[in-house]
Amino acid sequence: MTKFPTPMLMTGFMLASDALAIFCSGAVSVSVRYAFEGQFHPSLYWDIWPVGLFFLMAYAAAGLYPGVLVSPPEELKRASLATSFCFVGLAAVTFISREAELYSRGIFLMSWVLILVALPVFRAILKSIVQRAQWWGYPAVIIGDGEAVVAVAKILLANPRMGVRPRAVLGGDKYLAQEAGLPHGEKSEARIFAAKWKHSMAFVVPSEGDVCHWRDAYESHVRNFYRVILIPGMFGLSSLWVAAVDFGGILGLELKQKLLDPKRQVLKRGFDLVLIICLGVPIIPLALGLALAIVLDSPGPVFYSHLRIGRGGRPIRVWKFRTMAKDADKILDKYLQDNPALLCEWEREHKIRKDPRVTRVGRFLRMTSLDELPQFWNVLKGDMSLVGPRPIVEGEIHRYREIFELYKRVRPGITGLWQISGRSTVGYGERINLDAYYVRNWSLWLDIYIMAKTPMEVCRCRGAV
Repeated sequence: MTKFPTPMLMTGFMLASDALAIFCSGAVSVSVRYAFEGQFHPSLYWDIWPVGLFFLMAYAAAGLYPGVLVSPPEELKRASLATSFCFVGLAAVTFISREAELYSRGIFLMSWVLILVALPVFRAILKSIVQRAQWWGYPAVIIGDGEAVVAVAKILLANPRMGVRPRAVLGGDKYLAQEAGLPHGEKSEARIFAAKWKHSMAFVVPSEGDVCHWRDAYESHVRNFYRVILIPGMFGLSSLWVAAVDFGGILGLELKQKLLDPKRQVLKRGFDLVLIICLGVPIIPLALGLALAIVLDSPGPVFYSHLRIGRGGRPIRVWKFRTMAKDADKILDKYLQDNPALLCEWEREHKIRKDPRVTRVGRFLRMTSLDELPQFWNVLKGDMSLVGPRPIVEGEIHRYREIFELYKRVRPGITGLWQISGRSTVGYGERINLDAYYVRNWSLWLDIYIMAKTPMEVCRCRGAV
């Protein structure tokens, strides 16, 4: 296999993954329909296999091949819209050709839903398998002199699923490259790298005093690269849905403040209510069973409530299933006296591993995050959202500093970026950064992406225990 990647190689694997997702979804839909009502011959659907090529062409038009540097929420958005477009087109063609009565609408509807789910799942599985392969990822160089070079390199190295494989740092001193974990070279060597690796990329990271001269670097060093990514150094701003704006030859970046749009706020609230109503049927019997388990396990109330900071900075009462024993505060004080080494951990994170206050059922509820089921009531009331920043207490406001102004813009959520990023393995500072990222980059697609990943994280049982 080729030592360095080519677009054809990466695209081929992504095409195969998508084709397999389409085939499996169609096969399951036809099989289920045939099992319940076998008054048709399955070969009727196998004969229209060329329709799958139409789907793959739509994905290609949506920029999903090979999908380098496409964020997961953006990938989900493109794939979902392209899939829906294909099924609308398929329905129109069958109607116009007067062959609609030959095909089951139930099979098409089931296939549509299954492809929406299977496509991102198959892609995620493929990337998790091949991300460490030497041929995966476009070769890239990072050109710059400042500390931002290290940040860019570490992000790319830690996230091979992005489809980029950094090869060297050009510019600055060699110690900067060593800190980034990459070989060092001079900026003048950029053309050599571009000639050595076809379809290579360059990340230009101007230092603070050199931003105005990045065009010279483009003309001198990186104009021969397949793709050039300019890192303006404006960290801490909206980044997920930024759009380039051209006016009179001047480049501008439009930072979309979606959460300030009242219409989008109504859309988010409506999305919450629709899902709450749909999930209510399976959740109610599950909640009743968990309540019974809590009562049988230890004395005390079923529910526990505590004050948290909600939207606009107003206090809200958040509900959970009780996971701690009676006199929990006394148990904690005694435990910290007996284990003074854990006092720093408690003061720093407001939690400790193997908390002695947690009951047996409570430990299970926390691992699976089922203790937060009563918060669906908070969502119904409008105090919380299904997706949002983790609700904080008043004592945590000082740790958020200027980020608290962002936090107050939205309702806190049952799940969020913190929950799908490792939960207990994520430090408090990183948790704050994730909350800020969510508010700055919110979209309905980001919410859908987070909710889609939440069940997988729940199954991993990485909740706070």
